[in-house]
Amino acid sequence: MMYFDIAVLVIVGLSALGGLSRGFVHEVLALAAWVAAIAAVYVLHAPLSDIIMGFFRDNQTNAALLSFVILLIVPLVVMRLIARWAGSKMRQSALGFIDRVLGFGFGLVKGFILVVLTFTIITLGYDTVWSAEGRPEWVTEARSYPFVNAASAALVDTVSEREEQLAEQDLEAEA
Repeated sequence: MMYFDIAVLVIVGLSALGGLSRGFVHEVLALAAWVAAIAAVYVLHAPLSDIIMGFFRDNQTNAALLSFVILLIVPLVVMRLIARWAGSKMRQSALGFIDRVLGFGFGLVKGFILVVLTFTIITLGYDTVWSAEGRPEWVTEARSYPFVNAASAALVDTVSEREEQLAEQDLEAEA
């Protein structure tokens, strides 16, 4: 077993065990907390910055930073408290075992996605500097490498296709 396989196994395993201990409901609501926080920042950042700017004597940077922090932390904390409460209620119910098993599966998937995202970021940088042929043997000879590399390539292809679609839409909108 190569070092790469050990790293993948540790990351995916810890994520799966975390999902098992927290349960599916908690895991999904915790993910929803991040989505809600990011959506709040996206939608409400400009209006809240304008309101807060009055308190900072027109210092736009401080107002923008404070509004970002408020909009990220408040929904995140509230939703995480709800997730913790709902997760504990679910684990105490008759469906607690099913919740934990589904949480384990969710943790596996989350861990694999984390591995793929990390691998993609590292390999994009590495390949830019040295090239894909120069990847270390302890990575390319690992048993998990074909799976992680294929998922990474699919992610890069999907992002590239989406960029092309958005560029085409921008050109059509300008015309």
